[in-house]
Amino acid sequence: MACKGDEGKGEVASLPAKGLAGFLGNERQMQPSVFSKIGGIEFSLLDYLALVEALGQVVRPNKRGYIPPCDNMILERLNMNAEEWLKLSESFGGKFRCAVGSAQELESYALHTN
Repeated sequence: MACKGDEGKGEVASLPAKGLAGFLGNERQMQPSVFSKIGGIEFSLLDYLALVEALGQVVRPNKRGYIPPCDNMILERLNMNAEEWLKLSESFGGKFRCAVGSAQELESYALHTN
């Protein structure tokens, strides 16, 4: 993985390769100290997919297949409301300037971004 940060344009800073964090499941089923030992995301994969689906529903309500928003339990666990989540998701690219891919893909990304 490499991130484009304060370094010069077109350059990519290399970081040690590291796998993606796994989904640990419901945080209420484990003690917080367990998370620091295991490492991972304190959500189940199904909860994560539900959050991504809900984001798509909020962003594109006029599209075919739109499903009205339902349960906000995941956002509540993040201490966010739907408006805050939408605002954050609309600015992911500006807030989290990170790219993941092969060295060749990252070089191409660096050349085509400011």
